[in-house]
Amino acid sequence: MTNEAVCAEVIERVLIRETLEKYLGSLDDKDWEGIADCFTEDAISHYNNEPETLQGGVGVATWLHRMVAYDATDHSLSNARIKVDGDTAEAHSIVMATLHQGTEGIGRVQVRGIDYKDKLVKINGEWKIRERLHRPTMQYDALSQSKVLYSGNK
Repeated sequence: MTNEAVCAEVIERVLIRETLEKYLGSLDDKDWEGIADCFTEDAISHYNNEPETLQGGVGVATWLHRMVAYDATDHSLSNARIKVDGDTAEAHSIVMATLHQGTEGIGRVQVRGIDYKDKLVKINGEWKIRERLHRPTMQYDALSQSKVLYSGNK
């Protein structure tokens, strides 16, 4: 592979990673339109080993609206392995999701490991998820301070 081809592939992998990170950031921001924009209109997704097939980005965003139950979340991408083949790609990544409930006093935090397997396609210069398999792999729950301990007084 020439240096130019290697550089082009690295750029495409970075752009795919940006799509995955945009999805996670939109999820943490509860930005439903941002989530939907990460998928093709005809995308097919399966979440949490549930039998329901989610259609398109709007289907995913609608299903994920349940995240409003958490007052704070942090979805962190790790171990992204991306293979590019022209205008299609496959990404296999692990996400650590930290989910917090509680606004006063003591809350609860859940930490969940999630295995994502995605097939992506490049449309008009942008990478979009066309197929997604979201599979939780582990979870633990704990009591948590619901807010940072900073009181505003110095």
